[in-house]
Amino acid sequence: MNSNIVTLQECWAVDNESYNIPDFEEISRNRLMGRPQAFGTINFCKLTVEPRITDRIEIENGNSNNHVEISGFKLDNRLTIINIYNNPSSSLDLLKETLLK
Repeated sequence: MNSNIVTLQECWAVDNESYNIPDFEEISRNRLMGRPQAFGTINFCKLTVEPRITDRIEIENGNSNNHVEISGFKLDNRLTIINIYNNPSSSLDLLKETLLK
């Protein structure tokens, strides 16, 4: 794969689960507290890019039936990359509210 960044959505990941992608480091994820569910986001960067990460983003808003998850990171204090999971039951207002956090 010739990519420096990999983002996953609806990955069913839990805290104690590790995705071992060769040459990549996990940068941020939403914490699902040990319960695999049909949501979640995880972000990875190549090991050569990881030292340039200046901030990590992990936001969850709402409840299990109506929620938005955002994870991401800032690269070189200039480029912000976000990965959004918007539950199909979520309102547009909740998405907008979460994006403004």
